[in-house]
Amino acid sequence: MTSDTGSPFDEAVTVVDAFGLACPQPVIALARAAAGLPEGARIDLLSDDPAADADVAAEHRVVAQPGA
Repeated sequence: MTSDTGSPFDEAVTVVDAFGLACPQPVIALARAAAGLPEGARIDLLSDDPAADADVAAEHRVVAQPGA
């Protein structure tokens, strides 16, 4: 979603604050936030869990599979 100016800074962003949460909680919080958003919406996940990057990437691969 962008404004009439087309600036990426005008895009609506959903922020998921998962600081202090350990695996798998950041991924669960992200999935809950994404469930209510339209396709293509931007979500920023804030997490201090060192495994969050790999966990989110793995979850994306599973969800993105056809028939999933």
